[in-house]
Amino acid sequence: MPARVRLYRRQTDSSGFLTPRVLARVFPDHGQFEDAVRFYEHVTGVRLDMDLDAREAGLHIVTVGPFLTLGVARTCRTSPPDTRDYDLRRPR
Repeated sequence: MPARVRLYRRQTDSSGFLTPRVLARVFPDHGQFEDAVRFYEHVTGVRLDMDLDAREAGLHIVTVGPFLTLGVARTCRTSPPDTRDYDLRRPR
């Protein structure tokens, strides 16, 4: 049975935004992910609005305001795979 994908989005559609959403990528040190998320929630004054485990890439992705926080997936017990060969611009 395939693993169940976990995704939380407070607002699933950005078509109503008046301006594009620009995201700054943040790569917290291993073991500091939750602290980094809480820090950006405190700094921006907003709660996280996306929480996703991308298991196929071994990533845990959280968006807080303009910050896209990337870390090792909670369900991944090893380091994430090497993604240098991934090309998101063309379909496989």
